[in-house]
Amino acid sequence: MANIGLMDIQDFEAKVQISLMVVPMREVTTIIQDQLGGTLTSVTLESWKAGKSRPSKSKLHLFCRAIGLNPADMYADFTDYVKILCLAHGISDRDRDIFLKRIEERQSGSLRLSVFSRFSRSHTQRLFDKIGGNYILYNYSINNVDKVNMTLVCIESECHPFLRVKVKNFRDNRFLGYSGTIFPVRSNLHFILETDPKTHDEVVMIVTNNPVDMGRDVEFLYGIILSGSEDFVSHPSAARVFMEKMPQDASTEDILLKIAGTDQEEIPAYCKDLICNNTDREEAGFVLRAEQLNWAFVEQLRQKKPST
Repeated sequence: MANIGLMDIQDFEAKVQISLMVVPMREVTTIIQDQLGGTLTSVTLESWKAGKSRPSKSKLHLFCRAIGLNPADMYADFTDYVKILCLAHGISDRDRDIFLKRIEERQSGSLRLSVFSRFSRSHTQRLFDKIGGNYILYNYSINNVDKVNMTLVCIESECHPFLRVKVKNFRDNRFLGYSGTIFPVRSNLHFILETDPKTHDEVVMIVTNNPVDMGRDVEFLYGIILSGSEDFVSHPSAARVFMEKMPQDASTEDILLKIAGTDQEEIPAYCKDLICNNTDREEAGFVLRAEQLNWAFVEQLRQKKPST
């Protein structure tokens, strides 16, 4: 296995979590130090459990030897991995189910919302197959100033019941990174993102339409962004967002260069139309909403000539 293959291990955090329930962390570190002549600290294992880092090839081999498995077992899907692990250690079906319940609760975070249990792993995979990839997100700031923000949104993998997402926002001539998760609720997708606390404290929430039942390939997502903890925002606010999917062969580096090199006047007029935050008092009742977009409607906007 080459090092690059380590990123292909699906549900790595969950596999580490259940492994350390079967073989306690202290026992793992002791085996590695006393029997295998290696070093693997509890800090590193906690980082793996939390999804903050991935192991090197050598560290993965040490960990697998300590828990009595082959490194190749890590590449099995989660269900098969659990069977292999429990069989190797004589874990009963009852104890296995208890461990899996704990994993499920950790994945749902402190919220433990019952809505997560309504979606199967296959549903999560279908959702990722439908919307996974790179997008450019367009939005005006909360007060509708003339400047349009452009952001790279990468829906990069599935980790049931969530999808993992990474974001790069171009602000003040530099890129600010976010990471987080997406989960579906009925006809909506909910994005929960946070910055690295070492650079900037901010939490961002986005709600978009869920296009999973659309017959054609997904080309865009449309929704609302809620303000985070930016210094200049003193009250809860919202703004429309339009996320346009990039071609599959476009690399993240190319997209970041495109974002950094795009002047305001080069931003398509249809993007500006879709993210305008004006509301009609009589019809909308001050409610800022983003309706389900029709492909033909977006195509019509794209063909529309900008007003002079």
